[in-house]
Amino acid sequence: MSSLTIGESLVARREQLGLDKGRAADQIGMSRTTYGAYEANRQRPSVSVFPALAEFLDVDMEYFLELYGATMILAARPALQRVLATPGDGADEGAVPSDEPTESGGARESGEISGSETPSTPPGAPKRKKDAKQKKKQKKKH
Repeated sequence: MSSLTIGESLVARREQLGLDKGRAADQIGMSRTTYGAYEANRQRPSVSVFPALAEFLDVDMEYFLELYGATMILAARPALQRVLATPGDGADEGAVPSDEPTESGGARESGEISGSETPSTPPGAPKRKKDAKQKKKQKKKH
């Protein structure tokens, strides 16, 4: 599998064509902000954008999927490292978190797990702010 990510491939192709980010985004048919996020590997493209990106990169879809796989691994690495570094009771051992793209096609910038299914927090891991806020609201009600 390719070790290049979509972002690295976009940068290389854009430079090869002598384009700035704005012109590359225009050529692909997307916003400059979205293109910049793809190039920086802060966001992963949705399936609907795959054909346009593959065409811009001048690669077939099979190779583009390899790039996507490498990009997914890069995004999942911080979450996986946190899970593996957290000593648990054995219940979550061997579990690998899912890092699916969000509805807009990108993952959260912080490297947090995103998508429709959110795995449970490993034992000892910090609670999410949202969970803490919900607990405070429950205490106020009682």
